[in-house]
Amino acid sequence: MIPPSSFSTNRRRASTRCFGPADLLTFAWNHPIVLAVGGAVAIVPAAQAIAGGIEDGTLELVLSQLISRARYFGAQVIFAAAALAAMSLAGAAAMALGQRVYHLDAVANGRIALMAVSFFLLQMTWFAVTLFLSALGRTAGRVSFTSFLFALLSYLTQVVGQLWPRAAFLLRYSLNGYHDPRAIAKSGVLPAASAAVFVILSAGFIGLALWRFQRRDIP
Repeated sequence: MIPPSSFSTNRRRASTRCFGPADLLTFAWNHPIVLAVGGAVAIVPAAQAIAGGIEDGTLELVLSQLISRARYFGAQVIFAAAALAAMSLAGAAAMALGQRVYHLDAVANGRIALMAVSFFLLQMTWFAVTLFLSALGRTAGRVSFTSFLFALLSYLTQVVGQLWPRAAFLLRYSLNGYHDPRAIAKSGVLPAASAAVFVILSAGFIGLALWRFQRRDIP
């Protein structure tokens, strides 16, 4: 990955600031439960799309109905992107509505939208990674477990990098390290380098998954 400029320095500066209303609100986008739910929506369908279909025999049945592999694959990607986009929009709408109900003006709606975009890109990347693993595997459970393990390691790496200044360099190797809603709330900008990492990895793993899916035996 290409690390965003001044990645470690900016993280250390952010960790020394006092928490305010905006920080407390934006933490929801990085809360372990929220990341776990988002990861489940991204990982489980990707694991079921190919490996799960091979495991239970449904994929062979579907592809016998004159549906091309590319068309089936594309439908899985579109469905996942729509589901993750809907979830991200729901989170943004809930945050904006909560501020309105409780008469807060801590985070502008435009910045909330950018945080939702960052969350969406993160989860789409996990979907792409899992889809590639699914194209390699034959059991959805093993694929899901492997992907969840990667996601957990990524999250723990981010936590260690944020809390321990000497380990800040690890942030560039964590997908979660490129999802920083607090920085977006402060600056009002989604870093182009972070978005590029998500987009490049998503496109790359989806392309690899399609290449492998087109060439593998079923069952």
